[in-house]
Amino acid sequence: MERSRHGSTAEQVRKAIRADIQTGVFPAGSRLTSEMLAERYRVSRTPVREALIRLEEDGLVCGTPNAGYELRQPTIAELCEIYELREALEGLAIERTIRTGVPPELLKELRQACELRRNSSVNGELEAGDFAFHRAICRHCGSAALRGIIDNTLLLSTVFAVAPKLFRADRGRTDREHEAIVQAVADGDAKRARRLLTNHIAAARKRLEKLAK
Repeated sequence: MERSRHGSTAEQVRKAIRADIQTGVFPAGSRLTSEMLAERYRVSRTPVREALIRLEEDGLVCGTPNAGYELRQPTIAELCEIYELREALEGLAIERTIRTGVPPELLKELRQACELRRNSSVNGELEAGDFAFHRAICRHCGSAALRGIIDNTLLLSTVFAVAPKLFRADRGRTDREHEAIVQAVADGDAKRARRLLTNHIAAARKRLEKLAK
């Protein structure tokens, strides 16, 4: 991994770790050491340690520089709180995006994510499609601060042990909800898109609460 003019090596490592968390390379509870990560990303330990400190600030890992870090395993109660936060933030993001003008690439990304999820046949594709759908919404909201907060809550809500059960519960219903949201975005209906999206996330939270019982 080479130093980029667009960011420090530590930031590149941070992004690489986040990507590996999202794709399941590092499952919840994984032990992350500077030695192991430095070897994986072919960098020195210094930027790795800096990246891990930033990831702890993001709430994705916990630990100490000398003892190593562990990928956080949120409790069900914490996850329900995260989903409540997502309801508010993603709803705001999608309404903001529509009111300022929907970029063509957003509709393209949303439709591709729907197709990936709908046609998923191997492990990871369903989750990847779901993540891509929600991340596309936050990426195009026009606010770096809002985008950063949503990205963290979205990533946290996908890296936990019950994720596969949650993503596969009512699969057809979730696909239909995603497609209805895309149609509202295509129609430029900000209020309907926000309502559909918040209801969609709330339904997932309620399924999560059932899994906890």
